[in-house]
Amino acid sequence: GNDPQTLMKHTGLALHKAKANGKNQLQVFTEALNAEAHYKLFVESNLRRALIQNELDVFYQPKLCLRTGMLLGMEALLRWHHPEKGMISPDKFISVAEETGLIIPIGKWVTREACRMSKQLTVLGHRPLQMAINLSPKQFSDPDLVGAITTILQEEQLNPALLELELTESLLLDATDATRQQLISLKSLGLTLAMDDFGTGYSSLSYLKKFPIDVIKIDRSFI
Repeated sequence: GNDPQTLMKHTGLALHKAKANGKNQLQVFTEALNAEAHYKLFVESNLRRALIQNELDVFYQPKLCLRTGMLLGMEALLRWHHPEKGMISPDKFISVAEETGLIIPIGKWVTREACRMSKQLTVLGHRPLQMAINLSPKQFSDPDLVGAITTILQEEQLNPALLELELTESLLLDATDATRQQLISLKSLGLTLAMDDFGTGYSSLSYLKKFPIDVIKIDRSFI
């Protein structure tokens, strides 16, 4: 930077990156940080519009029994159809959605879409299929999380047993008393709780005693 304003701006970006990487970090400013900041700004402003203008979509990945080939359920995966950029994968925008809090309304929208699809498949002649959706740790900061999911299940008239919520290891690792209570309340609705990517970080079998987990999805590296 050749002037105080630019130097302070770039210092701020480096500081933000250092904090994001954890404490006691040294981060030198690079143009990549500048590009990252511009991209985040682009995503945030466009993502707000995407939720309103129906640019978001849910793809469904089948869950099959390897022994019989039978379809056991589906996993709902979020995608973003940007009018200019085309298809944007979750790894390009979910972190920004979490930082800005947009993940809360987006998460509710995905839950409703997944419940509707489960009902539609039954109408088309499939046997009732369990639908799995991913929950971000940020969504647990929403005090209305349990109430919102309860309302969606009631309004869409879906059996709670047909909804599986996939939780991250970091959520369980840093769980507060409030988070534990939310998990217990979700479990009491009759939902299935799954732990995603088990074995990649600080995974411990003690999680299975502390929390009402029904399913563990073992990471491929662990296998």
